[in-house]
Amino acid sequence: MSRWIRYILFCMVLLSCACDFKPPLEARGHEPEVVSIAYLKSLYCGVPVKIRKEISIEGRVVANDRWSNFYRSIVVQDATGGLEVKLEADGLFLLFPYGEKVRINCNGLALGAYGGTVQLGVVSDDTAYETGYIPVNRIFSTIKVIPGMSAEPIPVPFTIAHLYSSQFDAARYVGRLVRLSGVQFAESDAALTWAEGATGATSRILTDIHGNELDVRTNAKASFAGDLLPVGSGAITGILGWFNGRPQLMIYDPREVDMDASRF
Repeated sequence: MSRWIRYILFCMVLLSCACDFKPPLEARGHEPEVVSIAYLKSLYCGVPVKIRKEISIEGRVVANDRWSNFYRSIVVQDATGGLEVKLEADGLFLLFPYGEKVRINCNGLALGAYGGTVQLGVVSDDTAYETGYIPVNRIFSTIKVIPGMSAEPIPVPFTIAHLYSSQFDAARYVGRLVRLSGVQFAESDAALTWAEGATGATSRILTDIHGNELDVRTNAKASFAGDLLPVGSGAITGILGWFNGRPQLMIYDPREVDMDASRF
């Protein structure tokens, strides 16, 4: 089934569920307080928590499902941090394009963590996950694109070495768009593809000239999963993640990988 057909079916589902929509709080005469993403993430204290405050966050979309490396989710960031938002729908890149600024009404949603990274969704029915996907009939009453605020996201300049320094602030940088320069894939990964297999995800090793390493994680369903890794050195842009105590990088757009220089 083509992406456009899925999108049309998705819109039909939205229309069929329109009777279940609740207008955003702004439309009911009360606008939730806008808080920072850092503050919102701080409400998570190691166990899933349902948000019972009339608060919202505003952030720019720095990843969606455009290249299928992020499944049913978007990533939003502000100056204080980034956050993955789980949504029970496909074709999210058509609804929440890269670079758009969005406002998310958080009241009634839930915060949880996966591998140590905080995510925003709903209370999960699956004990294997701390959050579930926001249902399709709640998406438009929860997330609103702010008109006229679209802009090209600017990645934070980063180095692998900084990830292991005492100055690294995981709460501030995890979930944000970063660009690492002076890197290459490890010799052991030469001539390999970004991912292998039909399901799951694959980690490849990115290194700098000092031997510092960073996992680059790619979903088997990503549109570029079968492409060969670049063999040279250069720069790479992606979303900085954290999984079980280790930093990792997930590519949003394969066109933002510029590694054509000679290996070091």
